[in-house]
Amino acid sequence: MVDKSSLPVDITLNKGLLMKILVPCDFSKISNNAALYAAKFANQINAEIILFHVTWVEEKISDPNFPVKSRDCAALAYELKSAVEGVKISFKVDAGFPIESLIEDYAVNNKIDLIVMGTKGASGLKKHYLAAMQLI
Repeated sequence: MVDKSSLPVDITLNKGLLMKILVPCDFSKISNNAALYAAKFANQINAEIILFHVTWVEEKISDPNFPVKSRDCAALAYELKSAVEGVKISFKVDAGFPIESLIEDYAVNNKIDLIVMGTKGASGLKKHYLAAMQLI
């Protein structure tokens, strides 16, 4: 277990509530590695991670892959729970564009404390989103 007083950030940002870590995922190797890192970190500090996948469509109904992406998120959550015993994981799949806005809106509306994502494999998201992440 990590000594929380030695961490460089305050991990009790939600005033004693469980810390929430958002992990945008595109199921690439680098994205999955970031999810594993987030799961290990969350387990050490007793936080929850939320896997968040966005499909690039205007309406959920028009995307035939929407149920597939939900299954992919569920499979990744199962894989992470198997690798990191005791970690709290949930997932959300959404549809829309621009992806950065959906991630930001979800983070703000759900009081996310931290966003963990890979530095590559984010399907072009990294370049456009890093500045916005600093504002959350």
